[in-house]
Amino acid sequence: MAPTRTYLFSGAKPQVDHIFPLRLKGGDEVYRKRIDVIWNFRPMPAGVNNFKRARHPYEFFQSEEGRKHIDEYDYLPPISNVELWRDDKRFIWRRKLKMLRALKARYDLTLSRA
Repeated sequence: MAPTRTYLFSGAKPQVDHIFPLRLKGGDEVYRKRIDVIWNFRPMPAGVNNFKRARHPYEFFQSEEGRKHIDEYDYLPPISNVELWRDDKRFIWRRKLKMLRALKARYDLTLSRA
């Protein structure tokens, strides 16, 4: 979904990062099922993934250590849109729309349910 991005993991195994983490404090089974979707994924090196493990993405990307990583992610809303960052359902839905538009524009692909 990011054809212009080069992924070099330098011997470190890549992991799938959940932008909204699976183990977010207060996240129940309904939350985990809702966020465990491709629209919430991003490949990344294991070290960074472990570093942000259970932090809310808004808090992580606003922090001193997380701020430098936000440009490594695609299809994110502006960090200034706090309301969207605080709502995992809307965040993922909006990211999904952006990703689907990119598939259509770049490859003329449209996803449909079977």
